[in-house]
Formats: sequence, C-alpha cells, structure tokens
Amino acid sequence: MIHSLFIINGSGDVFMEKHWKTVIGKSICDYFFEAQSKCANSEDVPPVIATPHHYLVNIFRNNLYFVAVLTNELAPLFVIEFLHRIMDVFENYFGECTETSLKDNYVIVYELLDEMLDSGLPLATETNILKELIKPPNVLRKVTDIITGDSTNISDKLPSSQLSNIPWRPMGIKYTNNEAYFDLIEEIDAIIDRNGVTVMCEIQGYYRNLNLNNKNNVIMSPESAKDLSSRMISGVTWRKMGIVHRATNEILLDVIETLDAIVDQRGMIITAEVSGVIDCCIKLSGMPDLTLSFINPRLLDDVSFHPCVRLKKWEGERVLSFIPPDGNFRLISYHIGSQKCQLDAISIPIYVKHNIQFREGSSGRFELTVGPKQTMGKTLEAVVIECSMPKSVLNCTLTPTQGKCTFDPVKKILVWDIGKIESNTQAAARLPSLRGNIVLATGQPLPESNPILNVRFTLNQIAISGIRVQRVDMHGEKYKPFKGVKYITTVKNGRFQIRT
Repeated sequence: MIHSLFIINGSGDVFMEKHWKTVIGKSICDYFFEAQSKCANSEDVPPVIATPHHYLVNIFRNNLYFVAVLTNELAPLFVIEFLHRIMDVFENYFGECTETSLKDNYVIVYELLDEMLDSGLPLATETNILKELIKPPNVLRKVTDIITGDSTNISDKLPSSQLSNIPWRPMGIKYTNNEAYFDLIEEIDAIIDRNGVTVMCEIQGYYRNLNLNNKNNVIMSPESAKDLSSRMISGVTWRKMGIVHRATNEILLDVIETLDAIVDQRGMIITAEVSGVIDCCIKLSGMPDLTLSFINPRLLDDVSFHPCVRLKKWEGERVLSFIPPDGNFRLISYHIGSQKCQLDAISIPIYVKHNIQFREGSSGRFELTVGPKQTMGKTLEAVVIECSMPKSVLNCTLTPTQGKCTFDPVKKILVWDIGKIESNTQAAARLPSLRGNIVLATGQPLPESNPILNVRFTLNQIAISGIRVQRVDMHGEKYKPFKGVKYITTVKNGRFQIRT
C-alpha cells in the first residue's frame, strides 16, 4: 500500500506532501536525493529505491518528481502507473501539472488525492467520475468561495458514475414475497493412489445467496437511484444515461506517438522504439456503440485499453469496439519495440550532418547542418538540438543561419533552437546550419570522444510507426456525427540521440 506521497520540484524542494496511513517525515527523501546526486540527468534516477524500512517509487515528469513511499513490497509498475494517473488528473483539472498550478490549487489537489486513494489503495481514478464529485476550478467559483468563505469543492451529491455506500443494492426494490435462498457449494481436489489411499485432498468452498429483503438503505435521490440502477444493469458505469449534445455530435481522435531512437555516426539506426496513445474527445448523444479499425493493426501488440473496450472483439478481429465515455479520455496506449518496428523500415524524418573536431592547443571546430527527410511534405516544428560539451570546453563562438544558439559555460550545455524546417527546403544553402569555433582549456587533454546530440522535434499529421485509422463507425444512433483524426509525432528531451 502507498503510505505517503512527496512532490519535489527541480530545485530539490519538497513543496507538497500527502499521508494516507501514518505520517512519514521528509527525511525519508534523503535516500532519493542521494540517488539523484549520482545521476547525470533528471530522468536517470532509479524508479525504485530500497531503504532499510521503506521502498521509494518515483516518476519524473514536467520537471517534477512524484515520490511514493511504501512500507511493504508492491508491484512497482502498479505504483508507477498510479502516479502517472495522478499527474494526468491534475493536467485535466488545471490545464498543466506544474509547481505553480499545484500551489494555486492546494485544496483541490488534496481533495483529489483523498478520493483517488483510500487506505493506501487506488479507489477512483476516472476523470469523469472525479469531476462529478470534485468541481474543477474556475474564476467564478474562486470569487464565490472568497465571498462565502466556503473552500470545499466537493459536491453534495454522489456522482452518478460512482456507486453509493451500499453499491450492491439499488433503491426502491419491492417484491410480493420477501425471501432469501443460500447455496453452499464445495469443490474437492484429490489424488488417490493405486491402493486407494488418499495422497492429497483439498476442499474449496463458497456460498452465494439470493437475498430479496425489501429494505431501502441507499441515501440517494430517486432520480440518481433510477439512473444508477439502469447503469448497473447495463454494465456501462462510465457513461450517463440520456446524454444530449444539442450543439454538435463529434468524434475527435488524437494519435500521439513519441519516438525513442539512437543513430550512429553514419546515420544508421541502432535502436528505435515508438510509444503511442490515442486520446479521444467524444461528445455524442444517447448511448452510441463505436467500432474503430486500423489499416495495419498487427503492429499493436503491447497495448493497454480503457475499460470500455471489448477485449474479445480486439483479440478475434483486431477491431476496437466500445461504448465511449462522454468527453475526454484515453482509449488505448501502445508500445512498439525495436523488433516490431523493423529498424530498416523506420523513416526518421530528420537528419543531422555533423563535423566536430577538437584540435591540439586550445581550439576546435563545430559544424552542424539539419534537414528534413521523408516527411511526406509536412513541416518539422519545434526543432531543438542540445549538446552536452566536455568539461574542457570553455566557450563556443557559433553562428546559426536560422534560430537562436546559446551556450551555458557552467553546465557546458549548448542549445540550438531552430524552430520550423519546411519540407520544401531543397537547396543545401537554405538548410539550417550552425558553424563556429570551440575554445578549449589550455593544458588539459583532448576529449576522448565527441559529444552526443539530443534532438527534439514535432511532426504533425504523421504517425511514424505507420499506424493509421481506417474508419470509425457508430451503431445504435441514427444521426451522423462529425469525425476527425489528428496524428502527432514528437520526441521527448534526451530520447532521440545522434552519436557524432
């Protein structure tokens, strides 16, 4: 079970903490800071840190560390997934999950953590359910709270998507005969040898009952009880009954892929992996039943689905069949590894020509040229190249033909913010380039190897793995909704490396 959660900013300050069981002092974070000091990059901190009496499970995202404290062994992926879910909920509520946004919404943050975890175990993690229970912040509500002095954001009514304090029994049940039946069932597992002697014998038993006593103990309005009962019977607990969108009915899909790759000096791909998600914004009236098919679904092996997806349909036909929640939700997460990607078939949409030389004495030469490659006519956006220089480099005098170049002489980090690279940039003279000299410290040996280039970029309307949505069909409703699919390929900081 998760006992405590500490949120740490990039400067190493614990600015928020939450305890569900016993209070654990901040000194437990010293083990985390010790492991962090041994890592060159923020993302290299081990996700699981063992201490004499606790386990620390952490994630790094948006320049924040979320550190969960466990007192006993627990599946680490379970905790990591839950921490990511917490950050997803914060981003959905506040627009972004940063130190400033969390400090501005202290009350809502603690209310959400109370609802998402109960006695150290996850309880409610669906955003749609939480928004019915805890109202999202807005300017009008903040002004009203200041005037009235009411700082709570918890709704007075139970959310219709969440079951009541007696979830197994709806309100208003009436029978002519009130009766109860019990079935006591036992299963025996045994092994008997040739002589008739029992070698092993086990009995597993359970009982089930059909209790039809007419008692009304659910504290809910008749309307909520009726809606809850119908949804319990249908099994679609993530969607309200009778939803009506008068302005528009639409299905919007965002296919977002993140590329992790290492390219050697010759431009050959050493390793490449693609992590992708399909985020949906679905606003449909009634109770629609959707099917989504892909052009090449066999690429999707390592997948994680929203609970609304019917697994048997996917396993048998490779088609996503589901009744969607109303609003924003993540339909599927997938990971395509190096073997599945077929390295030779991956089209890296950018190339970098490099010439980095460290000469005897106190000087060197640094030249980079960047260009688009197989972008299918799309524009590369937010292109940034970052290079960690050796410690012997004192300064860099570089001139870019496009964008802005900065060098931090303390951290020895060179950043070239290029911006956009148009796909029709054919002439070599028009390609973005960076050229200049490097100043080395005198008396120190030359660096043993050239630095590694970390490249970041965003490419719209292309999924680099080759995943394409073939069609989206709706059943159960007669109107025709608007449909839209958007593809985005992006690279996180430090995930796309080019060795020089």
